[in-house]
Amino acid sequence: MTETDSTVASTRPSSDEAIQMAFNILLEKKARDVLWLDISRCSDLADAMLIATATSNRQAQSLANELTIQLKAAGVGRLTLAGVESGQWVAADYGDFFVHIMHKNARSFYDLESLWADAKIIAREKGSAADEDYDDMDISPLGDDGDFDDLDESV
Repeated sequence: MTETDSTVASTRPSSDEAIQMAFNILLEKKARDVLWLDISRCSDLADAMLIATATSNRQAQSLANELTIQLKAAGVGRLTLAGVESGQWVAADYGDFFVHIMHKNARSFYDLESLWADAKIIAREKGSAADEDYDDMDISPLGDDGDFDDLDESV
């Protein structure tokens, strides 16, 4: 082991610390209904699973990107990433834990919480935007015809 390898190994967070970091990153970046499950008794594949809801494809992609950047900087490497292209359901494998970032409809349809009902809930946070339901809102920055003419130009 080289000096650089030993420095990285000594500063690398423990499994629980890495999961806590990922949980906090998801909350900081406005993920909704972030759930931390201990799946160690139910699975030989990982010790924990994080499930979070994203309000858009772009947010799901951004959350996955931010997890990758911050965890890699802390010495936690990602093994695989799937679904980032569509953003409907992004799954990331960090070895000791999985992260699922899903749209509200995909999350309710696949209902991972029920599939992993034997898992122990470690933490659950609604997130900062949990009271608002952006999926049901009709938000358009453009005018009815999709043109910028209807916008207030004094801004």
